[in-house]
Amino acid sequence: KWPQECQIKEHYDMRAAALIRQLFEKKVTRQYIVESIAATPESYREFFKARLNFWREKRA
Repeated sequence: KWPQECQIKEHYDMRAAALIRQLFEKKVTRQYIVESIAATPESYREFFKARLNFWREKRA
């Protein structure tokens, strides 16, 4: 079993991938993603934003 820190980061990575996919499919708005970032605990916010950018670049 992975340490909790890794499990949390995996959760935010999978969430970021799903949000970017939904954004490209026009199922969510940029505003929804901004709100998701704001709702993320501050200690994981930079990681979450980095993963959002990673997945966005993979889609481009």
